Amino acid sequence: MTERERFKLRFGPYEPPRTAPGKWIECLRFGLAQVGRISHARMPWPIRAKSRSLVLCGDLVRAVRREAGLAVAYHWGVSYSTIRTWRRLLSVGRYTEGTRALNDLNSPHRARGAKEMALAPRRRPRRKPTPLTSFLFPSPVQSVLGKLRGPVNPESKAWAPDEDQLVGTIPDRALAKRLKRTVAAVKARRSMLGLPPVVSAKPWRPDQLETLGKVTDLEAAELTGHPVSSVRAMRMRLGRTEPGARLPSRRQPQAAAATATKPKVLGLRWRLEDDRLLGTISDAAVAMKLGRSLQAVKGRRTRLHIPLAKPDVESWSAKELRLLGKLPDAKVAEKTGRTLTAVALKRRKLRIAVVRVRSPAWTPEEDKLLGTASDAAVARKLGRSVPAVSKRRMRLHVPAGGYRPWTPAEDDLLGTAKDAEVAERLGRTSRAVKTRRQQLKIAPCRSPRIVPNAWTPAQDSLLGTDSDEAVAAKIGRSTGAVAARRSVLGVRLQVRQHPAWTADDDQLLGTMPDAELARRLGRTTVAVRMRRSIKKIRTEWHAAAREWSTAELGLLGTKPDREVAKQTGRTVQGVRAKRMKLGIAGAERPLQRPWTEREDRLLGRLTDKELAKKIRRTAGSVAVRRRSKGIPPLR
Repeated sequence: MTERERFKLRFGPYEPPRTAPGKWIECLRFGLAQVGRISHARMPWPIRAKSRSLVLCGDLVRAVRREAGLAVAYHWGVSYSTIRTWRRLLSVGRYTEGTRALNDLNSPHRARGAKEMALAPRRRPRRKPTPLTSFLFPSPVQSVLGKLRGPVNPESKAWAPDEDQLVGTIPDRALAKRLKRTVAAVKARRSMLGLPPVVSAKPWRPDQLETLGKVTDLEAAELTGHPVSSVRAMRMRLGRTEPGARLPSRRQPQAAAATATKPKVLGLRWRLEDDRLLGTISDAAVAMKLGRSLQAVKGRRTRLHIPLAKPDVESWSAKELRLLGKLPDAKVAEKTGRTLTAVALKRRKLRIAVVRVRSPAWTPEEDKLLGTASDAAVARKLGRSVPAVSKRRMRLHVPAGGYRPWTPAEDDLLGTAKDAEVAERLGRTSRAVKTRRQQLKIAPCRSPRIVPNAWTPAQDSLLGTDSDEAVAAKIGRSTGAVAARRSVLGVRLQVRQHPAWTADDDQLLGTMPDAELARRLGRTTVAVRMRRSIKKIRTEWHAAAREWSTAELGLLGTKPDREVAKQTGRTVQGVRAKRMKLGIAGAERPLQRPWTEREDRLLGRLTDKELAKKIRRTAGSVAVRRRSKGIPPLR
């Protein structure tokens, strides 16, 4: 069966919906969806905004229900898992009409292959069933191949023998660039061939190695030309410390011991002796010993399915176990040199009750001190806590000490000033003064509100006697403040704000533009326009406007109105009004630059992005133009 028969659409034709980016369309999967862009697959289809999923609508629904899954995935540019999701959503079974037709075409090949396999002698033993551990701990090849999912691509390029010979000889990124493949494809092929990765590292010279540990890592990086991370890794491999760095803490005895005894390993690949260290000590100790990062050691140990090394914990001796339950956990932790958490966990594991520390009994001499002073003072004197002293005093019904009753003279001061001032004057706390004032239901003293620049009766008497501008100039306020104050007090203006219109002023209406007349009369443009409307006077000054010449009339419709207005020295509104009055169609600037023959000849010779960058167009417009010409894309 050929590739054309395998990916053929048997129940077409199919047309994409008529839509554009930014419009809304009904999707059977997500409801009402906004179109973000159009896909560049063999069948262009709208894609949801802020997403990479196609809009399930139109002929796509018909294709999912009738066509084979491989054909839909090939033409619409989606993965087969997406096809299964759409089929579950549309309640489509496993076998459609297209799937059955594809199976009918493939059945002779299947029968012939099964017959040849049955008659052929068995050359290799039957494949063993896959153990459960391969699913729980997949190999690097399985993990890499499991990530290589995407749209079905029947034109994938197979690996040639000469390409396999280059795998593992140079770094994956350089080989991918040479072979024009992806880095993931090169990594997967190298893992399938069982070849280790190639690390291109700059070699270290003996004089550069001598500088490590004598200066800081940053200075060594500047002197040697190596990155700071490489300098730090090589220095840790050589067992040298950075000047001014802290020594290993006591919590890392294994790491400190490993640093002092580690060999000088200059290679970057994992050796057999490096792998044997994994799991024997902690990952941090292995990282410091080998000069690698903690993430690299952890990833290597996980990849080899080596369990984490258990920390060396000293076992409990019989002497230490006898202390549990006899002393508090804090005392046991102090004597045994262990943490409080470790002591508590061990005691709970052995089901030993906790020893509670009881405070010493109260003596008659201590009871006599209760109430003589405040609880805080008595607690400090006896070396007890304040809650313990308060609880003991209330149990013996002893009133609190240090309490001074309020006198009538002190009560008279409440509310006359702020609580803080009264407390300072009486020698009490602000809280005590506030509580006493609230008990007597006395309102707090509030400071008088100071109104800046308040209005005086003399200023109020001037309101309405003259115009607001004149009153504002007299009292030193703004015109708006004077008008607002007059409106609040309900004072009517007794003088006119503006002078009355005279007969001479009315004769000037309509003889010149309103703005010019307003400047001449000292009035506002709105006042002049309203007076002219009241008098029903039409403007006649436009009669003397500049007439349109024959050359100016010839420009109408040949260029955009804005360019004609700029060229003739008129307004855009005037040019548009004159053109519409004469019935001349506008010549606006085209929204899209037309395609030339030279640009059409480049279609298909370069990729859409490269051609769009070369001719200064968008990649979408190039793709649409190429499809309209029936030119296939460059692969």
